[in-house]
Amino acid sequence: MLQEFVKSASQRPVIPAKAGIQPAVTPTTNLDPGFRRDDNLLPFPCTPTNLDPGFRRDDDLPVSSFRNHRPLSSGLTQPRTRSAKTPMTTLSATRTDRGIEWAPVLFGLAAMYVPTFVDLFMGLWRSDEQMHGPIILAVSLYLFWSLRHAIQDAPVAPRRAVAWPLLIFGLLLYILGRSQGIILFELGSLIWILPALLLMQRGTQALKACWFPIFFLFFMIPLPGPIVDMLTLPMKTFVSWATEHVLYAAGYPISRNGVILYLGQYQLLVADVCAGLHTLFSLEAMGLFYLHITRHGSWWRNTLLAILIIPISLAANTIRVMSLSLITYYLGDEAGQGFLHGFAGMVLFVSALILIMAIDGLIQFFLNRGKARAGKSQSPRYGGSFHPLSPHAEYPSHPPLPASGERAMVRGGGPNP
Repeated sequence: MLQEFVKSASQRPVIPAKAGIQPAVTPTTNLDPGFRRDDNLLPFPCTPTNLDPGFRRDDDLPVSSFRNHRPLSSGLTQPRTRSAKTPMTTLSATRTDRGIEWAPVLFGLAAMYVPTFVDLFMGLWRSDEQMHGPIILAVSLYLFWSLRHAIQDAPVAPRRAVAWPLLIFGLLLYILGRSQGIILFELGSLIWILPALLLMQRGTQALKACWFPIFFLFFMIPLPGPIVDMLTLPMKTFVSWATEHVLYAAGYPISRNGVILYLGQYQLLVADVCAGLHTLFSLEAMGLFYLHITRHGSWWRNTLLAILIIPISLAANTIRVMSLSLITYYLGDEAGQGFLHGFAGMVLFVSALILIMAIDGLIQFFLNRGKARAGKSQSPRYGGSFHPLSPHAEYPSHPPLPASGERAMVRGGGPNP
């Protein structure tokens, strides 16, 4: 059809161009070789003799594959249909399908532990010793939510031989704790049930991804009373002793009898909430969460910071008792036992966080200094057997110069005169 059009165009008379008038039809030699019926231009030049009227340009194909086209029967440009499922929608659909299978698991966990958490909110978590429990729960839920894609994308390799014993043991703990009112067993069963469910639904890869949130739930479990009393008394004694010595060195009239401080006309008792094991637990949890966020690559650095959280906790408790003592000394007993008493608890956590960050920065400073010294000692300008003042220090491979009175050999053969 295009050849007939070219032939008919060549037989028409050519109207000469006048001033301001262009010819209506151009000759065959000026015909655009990229002409198509759909007014699109081809990306490469061609002549009318080899132009295929059924050729269409596909934007999804490279230019080199245009000549290996398949002619269309009708000669009209037909849009190429795309698949409705793209890789992103397929991945989303896969995650959605995998997320549906967790619905019965989440429903069962909610049916078991929502009444437990309601009882804790109404009772134990209202006390000063266990007020960190809701914070631990909220942080753990956030960590699990942030790892939801890692859990869903983990390869399905169930380890039911390990999962079933863990699940049965956790269920027995829950039944015993719920029926007998032992919150240690009732809440501690969650540490066993969650790994069992992950191993049963996914495998070890999902359990490795979620090890920290499961371990973090350990700080939410109340400790037995005898253990708390046995470890709390030495901590209270140390905090009272440190407060007495620091304030006495500052010039305040203070004395101590056991864990009782006498400051002026006031008598202060260092309670368990001020310097107890529960405070140490909450500060240790905060420090480990800080290490989890920073994600240091050195394991010994993380271990060192985790160990140093214990003296940091004692120092933060000492700062809290000192601040309460000074508030009581200057503002009275009502101010020390009122709003400012709760504000001193915030001072405790803020001071502990500042100390953790300061020690972490100090360790980083010494690490950077050690790396700088190591890099400087390995430099070829200052290392090896070359002295900085030697003329060959910058060029170790340069041959030494001949001594005075010695004749050097030249490339021509004989001695240099």
